[in-house]
Amino acid sequence: MHAEGDVRREAEHNAEVAAAQIHGRIEQAASLTESLRRFMLDASGTGVTSDQFASNALNWLSPAGFPAAAWVEPVPDTRRAEYEQRIGQPIVTLDEQHSVVPAGSRSSYLAATLVSGFPPLALPGTDLSGGTDMTDVATALDRATRLDGVSAAPVPGPDTGTNSLLMIAPAPNLIGDALRPGYVVVFVPDQTLAAAANRPGVRLEVGDHLLTGQPLTGEQTVSTSFTEAGRRFDVILPIGSIHGAAATLPWIILACGLVLAGFATVLGINATRRAKAQKELDRIFTLSPDMIAVANFERRFTRVNPAAEQILGYTRQELIERPYLDFVHPDDREWTANASAAIGEGKTTQSFENRYVRKDGSYRVLEWTATPVVEEGVVYAVARDVTERRQAEIELERLAHEQAALRRVATLVAGGAGPEEVFAAVVAEVGRLLEVEIAVLIRYDPQDTITVVGMWTSTGATGPTPVGTRLPFGGENIHTRVFETGRSARIDDYSAASGVIADAARDWQLRASVGVPIWVEGQLWGVMSVGSRPGPLPAGTEARLTWFTELVATAIANADAQAALAASRARIVAAGDAARRRMERDLHDRAQQRLVSLALRVRALQATPPEAEELSSQLDEVVTELHGAVDELREIASGLHPAVLAEGGLRPVLKTLARRSAVPVNLDVEVDGRLPEPVELAAYCVVAEALTNTARHADASVVDVTVAASEDVLRVAVRDDGRGGADPTAGSGLVGLTDRAEALGGRLRVSSPPGAGTTVQLTIPLTASGRPGLRAAGPGPARPAEPDRPDKAREG
Repeated sequence: MHAEGDVRREAEHNAEVAAAQIHGRIEQAASLTESLRRFMLDASGTGVTSDQFASNALNWLSPAGFPAAAWVEPVPDTRRAEYEQRIGQPIVTLDEQHSVVPAGSRSSYLAATLVSGFPPLALPGTDLSGGTDMTDVATALDRATRLDGVSAAPVPGPDTGTNSLLMIAPAPNLIGDALRPGYVVVFVPDQTLAAAANRPGVRLEVGDHLLTGQPLTGEQTVSTSFTEAGRRFDVILPIGSIHGAAATLPWIILACGLVLAGFATVLGINATRRAKAQKELDRIFTLSPDMIAVANFERRFTRVNPAAEQILGYTRQELIERPYLDFVHPDDREWTANASAAIGEGKTTQSFENRYVRKDGSYRVLEWTATPVVEEGVVYAVARDVTERRQAEIELERLAHEQAALRRVATLVAGGAGPEEVFAAVVAEVGRLLEVEIAVLIRYDPQDTITVVGMWTSTGATGPTPVGTRLPFGGENIHTRVFETGRSARIDDYSAASGVIADAARDWQLRASVGVPIWVEGQLWGVMSVGSRPGPLPAGTEARLTWFTELVATAIANADAQAALAASRARIVAAGDAARRRMERDLHDRAQQRLVSLALRVRALQATPPEAEELSSQLDEVVTELHGAVDELREIASGLHPAVLAEGGLRPVLKTLARRSAVPVNLDVEVDGRLPEPVELAAYCVVAEALTNTARHADASVVDVTVAASEDVLRVAVRDDGRGGADPTAGSGLVGLTDRAEALGGRLRVSSPPGAGTTVQLTIPLTASGRPGLRAAGPGPARPAEPDRPDKAREG
């Protein structure tokens, strides 16, 4: 009974330690939720944008190891269409395969409007209520609103892809002219809380929900509880069914290297005490939950306890009939044999870890402590089953690598990287993370074709279908399955697959693959797939791919928006140029011609009798004024669109600017032939504005103007030696020129440190077409599709 009390006290202590560690992590999540709430409240007068929310969430959550956060708002079904139009995204949810699909119809949604950019809250419009019993979430929302503070709600998968805890706090946000009610939500995965406990077998319950651990199977347990964020959390830990010295002996052996052989020495004192000690030893041997074994130097077990049979699934007879290396995982046999050799040489205590294969084919990770008695030719060993602990550590490490990979891709997308760079980064991160042979990103095109836009291989060799390859669509393969269903798909055996893609997979010796759809603004854009040579890919591969496809979709949507903005700017600039040319023609063809005609009529009036000399003198003055007005109109028309530029190109018009400049100009133009008209006009406008600003404000003695055109880029630089300190945003001139440059896919930079002069640099592509969006990465447009209407997938 005394030993049983020790066991219970030990378990209670472990439960209290685990509870304290879990409580600390939940307190940390609650504090971060409150910080995000305060941030939203402080900005309630101006509103928080998606970029602002993502930046703050990333800065606060990443150091703490929490993956995601969002600002969510309740959306009734009657306002769903209005909401989707406002955010430019459909309301989506995760299905059973963890694929992102449009949410089904329900009375209301809890939609994530502002997201941190990382799964499971990577995509705006994600419905946190999709498929979930909303009782706990609704209660948490109500509690958070009443208390005006943080509340917690457990949420089971597949809504977030995993069991999780949502920390919720009320925080309105100004959108347009309306202050909309909503909530800050911080996502806490169950793996994070299990890792904080760092105790095998720990079970965390929130109300009726099991957040971490396995269901109870009737074993004895101890429990402790704590309250945080308005919820009670119960931490439950099983008690080992061991008695007497068996409660502590394996721990002593593992920690201190004491050996079972030591009992033999104690037992030799006298027969009575020896019999009593032998009885106690037998009880320990029989009741210990850890595996205890006696082996000889021929690497065979001579005795094992019942725990060995339970852990490995073999009978006692089966375990002692064969060399113990037969039961060791093939990959671990060599160094296990080396450890056995060291023990046989009399090393005092040897501790190591290896994997044993169970009778059912699975394996268990065993942590051994072994001590030899050389003179007797035996080894006494204790093995603790640490399989679950190692699996939890591996899962935590996997999650950390996954979050790091997602963060790298998200950072790349946020930095405005080009489509080829984004696609290449995504497939490389996916391939390395999932440890597959190949990762491919494909876009669906019109006319029953697909285009490879990204590819990575484990060997670095060019894949079977290089980037840019356009292939016919059809057959029975991953890409047709995804297209026809709008959902994730897998093939575990390519022998029956067909089509060009299937032929390429077999040429690459792939046995299995998994594909996940990429949805962009409600349309099926493409598919991300990975392939394996050894055999079927693990369960959960679809869910892990989904996080990356969400980032790809966000990148494509963002790039499309940027491309649309650039195209809009280009149209505005082109319209302005056209208006200037019309004004120039109007001035030349109408006002200027009328003035010239009037001057000729006055000259005709001068042919009057000599007695009208006074009138003739007055008419001379009128003619002089008319000629001056005509010259001024010509100057105005030339400024709107220089005739020299239209007739001769950049070199002559820049020479004209240099001659007219009030500050001496050193001009260096390395341009052969003519450039596209929008490029020439942008370069002229930049040089003209820079020279005007230098003359007015810089107090400079000289200006250096260099213009150089390479194969695909024009570079213009205007540098003066004036006082510097210019503010490029103070006037409208450079701001307008910046818009003109960016509309053409270029960039305008101004550097003006005080006392060191001013430099204006223009870089502009000679195509003058602007930066393409991700959707334009290949030759065909994205194909719309409806996930709940596979028969309509090829329309449009």
